[in-house]
Amino acid sequence: MIVADASVVMAVALTEPKFEIARDILAASDLLHAPSLLPYEVVSVLNLAVRQRRMSSSESLAAIAQFTQLPWSFELQVGGSRLGVILALAAKHKLTGYDSSYLELAMHTGCPLASFDKDLRAASTAEGVAVLPKKLS
Repeated sequence: MIVADASVVMAVALTEPKFEIARDILAASDLLHAPSLLPYEVVSVLNLAVRQRRMSSSESLAAIAQFTQLPWSFELQVGGSRLGVILALAAKHKLTGYDSSYLELAMHTGCPLASFDKDLRAASTAEGVAVLPKKLS
């Protein structure tokens, strides 16, 4: 199991330069885990891509279909103590609450975190969380 953030998912959905790396990471795991906010992040980015004419509406629907076919497990409820950890991580590493939720989930589950976000990767390394891919080019 790995925790995957929106940067990895969207690299596949938008066929970005790191597409192949992201695709291989997502395909290599039997279970992908993420905070419950991930599907909304995906919809938001796809909606923006359509508005900016980077993709068509039908392409965005195909991306949603592809996303939902992956073996996802979403963290639905986070108690108060874990929210406090998310807040502390956000403050400590100057992350958004969204990004720190991925880090906290990786810490909580002991899973590696798949992300292309440099700040989130640095924070993860500082907290002893393995990051995927191991190196960014």
